[in-house]
Amino acid sequence: MKTILFIHCAGSQRSDDLVHYLKQSLSSEHNVAYPEMPNPEAPEYDQWVKQVEKELSFIDGEVILVGHSLGGAVLVKYLSEKSPPLPQVTGLYLIAPPFWGRDEEWQNEAFTITDPSTLPSIDRVVLYHSRSDHVVPSSHQTFYREIFPNAIIRTLNGNDHFFIGGLPELVADLKQGKS
Repeated sequence: MKTILFIHCAGSQRSDDLVHYLKQSLSSEHNVAYPEMPNPEAPEYDQWVKQVEKELSFIDGEVILVGHSLGGAVLVKYLSEKSPPLPQVTGLYLIAPPFWGRDEEWQNEAFTITDPSTLPSIDRVVLYHSRSDHVVPSSHQTFYREIFPNAIIRTLNGNDHFFIGGLPELVADLKQGKS
């Protein structure tokens, strides 16, 4: 059984519906770890990264990382800054993540990736973003494409950000991918 570590978005809504859909759709194929991140209403990178490290310490073997919105941004920054003794990361799936530091409206030094060249090699990176996302502009997908040039890009029609009804493309990618 493969382990998915799912890091949720910021705010009170978290990613509960999306994770519930994922767990139902993957049934017994994957173990989905879904920790509650500290203070999601006013997230701080240092607190979130400590929780990510704690969760990774419980995982033996391979891990698939899934980050939704801020959760995705935290995972990428964490991977760029740390050389921890991680389980092997076999996939990185980013759902509508903000890219801090490029757009005027998206400035937060704590969440900004300082050196993307230090990112580890990950066999499978998939980016999901709604074309008219009402929370994080789809242009942020372009910024992630620059640091993950071999990423699979899934530009979705509509304006969804929270994917309350699920994200079938993610489930299909997890089932069909190497991860």
